[in-house]
Amino acid sequence: MKVRRERFPLTATAEWEDVHMSATIGNRCLQIHLTGTVPNACVGSITNLRSDGLVAEFGATDAPILLPGQSLRFRVCNSGLGGLANAFDARGTIESREQRSGALHYGVEVADTATFARALHALTDSTSDRRAHSRVPFESGDASAAILHHGRISAWVRTMVLDLSEAGIGVTCSDTFSEHFRVGDPIKLTFRMPGGGAPVTMSGTIRGRLPLDRKVRFGIQFAPPTTPADVSGLRMIGEYVARHLRLLRGIT
Repeated sequence: MKVRRERFPLTATAEWEDVHMSATIGNRCLQIHLTGTVPNACVGSITNLRSDGLVAEFGATDAPILLPGQSLRFRVCNSGLGGLANAFDARGTIESREQRSGALHYGVEVADTATFARALHALTDSTSDRRAHSRVPFESGDASAAILHHGRISAWVRTMVLDLSEAGIGVTCSDTFSEHFRVGDPIKLTFRMPGGGAPVTMSGTIRGRLPLDRKVRFGIQFAPPTTPADVSGLRMIGEYVARHLRLLRGIT
C-alpha cells in the first residue's frame, strides 16, 4: 500500500457545513458502505459532501482503520430511499482522519467527480428537501483559476474554483497565501466561466474556511446584486448551473 504524506484534519465547522450540501435529506441519511478494502460490515454516515469528496463518520467501536493516502472502494446509498438496492459504487482516496466525539471521521477524495456527481444527483433528486440552490462541479482546466481579493485590505491570492451555485462558490488555494482570509471577511472573486468569455467579478462573504493538506478551501456566499455587472454575472452562473444540472439528469 502506498501511503502519501500526512494530511491536515478535515474539520467540519458549522460555517463550512452551511455552504455545502447537507448529507441528511429530511429524515433520510446518506450512508457509505466500504467494499473490497475492509470488511463488508463497515457502514458509516456521510456527514458532508463537496463536489470532489465527502466526510464519513464511523462509530469508534466498529470503525475501520484507514490511513491518509490509502485507496478506497465504497458504495453510497440513501437509507430512506431503498438502501443498498439503489446504491452506486465509487472509488476514492483517504485524505484525512480525525477522532472526535467517540467517532472516527474520514475525509475522502473522490476519483471520478463527474460520475460521482451524476450518481449522487440521481440518488437524491427524488426528494424536495434539497438545498435551495443546487451546487454543481466546476469544469476543470485553465478556466478553474480565479483571483480572490480581500475587501478590506490589499490582499490578493490565486485560487481554483471547485463548485458553483447561484448562491455561492467553493474555491481552494495554498495555505501559504491564505492567512489574510477568514470567515466573515468581505471579498471579491474574479474568474472566467467555462467556454471563455469576459471575466466575471462577484462580491461576497467567506462563510467557510477548511484546512486540508497544504491547502485551504473557502466557501463563499455571493452578495445580493447591486450593479448591472452583478446581474450579468449571476445570469451567466445561473445558465451554467442549469446546463450542468440538465447533464446530470441526462437531458441534452
